[in-house]
Amino acid sequence: MPYKYLLINSQEANQRSATRPYKSSLEIHLNQPIERAVSMQMMSFSSPNDFFNVRAHNDTFECMLYSLSGTPALERKTYTLETGLFTIQEIVNSLNAKAAESPFGTMQPVFNLSASNKVQITCSSTGTGIRRFVLYSTKFHNSIVHRLGFNEHQVFTRDFSPEAAADWNNTSGGPLIGPDKLFNYISGQVFVLNTPEATWKNSIGNALLWKTDGTGESKQGNNIGFENYMHLLMKCSLVSQDFQSVVKQEDGTILVQSDSVLQKIDTTVSTYSYLHWAAGINQPFVHTLSGKNIQSFSLQLTDDQGQPFAVNESKNWTAVIRFETAEENKNATTQNFLKNQQLRFQASHNCSN
Repeated sequence: MPYKYLLINSQEANQRSATRPYKSSLEIHLNQPIERAVSMQMMSFSSPNDFFNVRAHNDTFECMLYSLSGTPALERKTYTLETGLFTIQEIVNSLNAKAAESPFGTMQPVFNLSASNKVQITCSSTGTGIRRFVLYSTKFHNSIVHRLGFNEHQVFTRDFSPEAAADWNNTSGGPLIGPDKLFNYISGQVFVLNTPEATWKNSIGNALLWKTDGTGESKQGNNIGFENYMHLLMKCSLVSQDFQSVVKQEDGTILVQSDSVLQKIDTTVSTYSYLHWAAGINQPFVHTLSGKNIQSFSLQLTDDQGQPFAVNESKNWTAVIRFETAEENKNATTQNFLKNQQLRFQASHNCSN
């Protein structure tokens, strides 16, 4: 079967102008339609790997400080960073600046990137009250705390700790501490989800918590390695039913749903390098089409969570797409012509079959 190749440059295909706002999807209009297209696949993709790693939907670092003795109290802090592409050291510097601008009442967390390539947070509060500092994340993947190398089990999240989520959203109601709360404090002993603090800390897979009273504590995440995205997704309006992805609902339900992914592009190079993806080296997704003529379609580049990039969050990219077309069946065309000619003759002469 014959092929048609289409070279797309996002800079040339972007219709943004002084009077036309930016759209994350490119609308491709062909002056000559691709006829009888039966399949399509991406053959190559090239782009600088310097996509923004701090964006409007993941630009916050969230944490809480619990005062457990005396009259229990809770302070919540959200440190919002500027959007852009930053090294981990730059993110650490920004967090220290934000924490200095807006410290907790008795404590200012200090962030440090150690020589072992791990981010360390030190917390030490003033006074004699019993206090505990914790990390929280509303949406963990690609969050700032994830970028810093902390894994999902080291952070309190909505999915794994509804008690922490209720405290963060101020929806728990009733007393701050107790047997059905995240923290409890009985006779000088701290409990976390009804587990003695020492037992909680010594159990693998539990979220981190800092004892900030006294000399305070320093704790660190894992080796940093999430500065950018694991992969990119190229989506296309022509792809519909032959690609599905697994998604997690807010209630924890796992669903499989159709998605318009033309190709998954693995980011196998470091940040600030040039990313080249080729079908000869990687396995392309071959998508079946209906054999119809294609006059227009749309393309959209997203991150690994399907979030499109805004106007300044990525550089221009190029891609080559191959369409496989069906050859015209000349024999069938001739038969249809003769059949239509016979039907016209019969109709004009009032003939029956």
